[in-house]
Amino acid sequence: MAHPVPPQRTLSVADYLALEAESSVRHEYVDGQIYAMTGATRTHNRLVARLARLLDAACDGTDCRTHVESMRLQVAPRVFYYPDAMVVCGPEGADPLVEDAPSLLVEVLSPSSLVTDRVEKMTRYLALPSLAAYLIVHQEYRGVEVNVRDAGGAWTRSVLHDAGAIPLRVPPGAVLSLEALYADLAVPTVAEARAAGAPIFD
Repeated sequence: MAHPVPPQRTLSVADYLALEAESSVRHEYVDGQIYAMTGATRTHNRLVARLARLLDAACDGTDCRTHVESMRLQVAPRVFYYPDAMVVCGPEGADPLVEDAPSLLVEVLSPSSLVTDRVEKMTRYLALPSLAAYLIVHQEYRGVEVNVRDAGGAWTRSVLHDAGAIPLRVPPGAVLSLEALYADLAVPTVAEARAAGAPIFD
């Protein structure tokens, strides 16, 4: 989750990178403005940790690598984010602090990040030529929004609730079990969340 920090002036990319090198707080950067990364819920943190384990297992034995939260992603010349999880395949780049060609991106949704993750970030993420899939994981109920690029380059969206297999496509043929993702976590089923009045994305 990121919240704006009013700077005294618009920051250049160089200023931003210098700030990140010295700061104990991570910031996302969009066209000169910085956004501080704030704390997350226990459920959010456990979902990210679970994702790291499951994605590592899916990528084992391949040239793909998994990053969570603290790896910076450059999606445009003046835009840097910290995705909750990402998978990058192929040779490592020269900068050990930045990735710019992810194959899979995942954001764990929270009420404060809903618009950012489902609109702003998704628009920029899906424009990345390297990206094969973008997953939005819900913590208010057991559900994942799955955006997958087909062989022709077109994006298709599907939604899984409560159970099922999530197609990762990274590495090819890999799937992520919804049951494994939410196992032992105090996250309501879709029916329970709907009965409590929570908004459900279909």
